[in-house]
Amino acid sequence: MPAHASRCLRCVTPALLLLVVGAGAAPAQSITGHVAGVRGNRAAQLVVYLTGPAAEGAAPEAAEITQRQKTFIPHLLPITVGTAVAFANEDSILHNLHAYEGRRTLFNRAQPAFSAPLRHTFTRPGAVLLLCDVHPEMEAYVVVAPTRWFSVVARDGTFSLRDVGPGSYSLVVWDERRRAAAIEQQVLVRPGGPTTVEVRLPASQS
Repeated sequence: MPAHASRCLRCVTPALLLLVVGAGAAPAQSITGHVAGVRGNRAAQLVVYLTGPAAEGAAPEAAEITQRQKTFIPHLLPITVGTAVAFANEDSILHNLHAYEGRRTLFNRAQPAFSAPLRHTFTRPGAVLLLCDVHPEMEAYVVVAPTRWFSVVARDGTFSLRDVGPGSYSLVVWDERRRAAAIEQQVLVRPGGPTTVEVRLPASQS
C-alpha cells in the first residue's frame, strides 16, 4: 500500500469508528406530561420522578434553600440521592433547621442571622419535612428522588423530564398534601421521539 494511502487510512479510521459507535447508541428522549384536573397551588404541591430498572444513577448537583422573610425558598425542592443542599439565612433574626424523615429528626441545627450556610447531604430517597421551631409558620419539603429525572409540576399541571434513555420506568407522583406518593404508573420510553403521559390523581386527592 502506498505511504500516502496508509496515512489517509489512519486519518479516516477513527472517524469511521465514531460513526459506528454513535449509530449503535439509542438517543435520549424527553417525557412530557400533564396531571389532569389540578392547577395553580394544587399542581405546585406535586413532584414527579422516575424509578425502575432502566433508571440510571447520576452525579448529584448542588442545590440551595434560602430562609428569607421567614419563608423557605423554594418551598418544594426535588433533588437526587447524594445531593448536598446549602441552607442560607438571609434574615436578620435567628432561625433553626429542624428536618424530619417521617417522625424521626434527621437533623436540628440553629442558624443565626447572616451566618454561613449550613450544608447537609441527603443519602436516602424519600421526603424530608423542614421546619423552623422559632417560627412555626415556616415549612418546606425536600423530596429526595432515587434518580436524576424529577420535576415539580407547573401551575398549569404540566411537567417535563429530559434526556431519558429508552426503557421501561415507573412514574411516581409525590403529593405534598399527603406527604407521600399519590400514584405510580408505568411509562415506556421508545427511541425516536418524545413520550407523552397523562396522569390522573384519585378523585379524593385532586
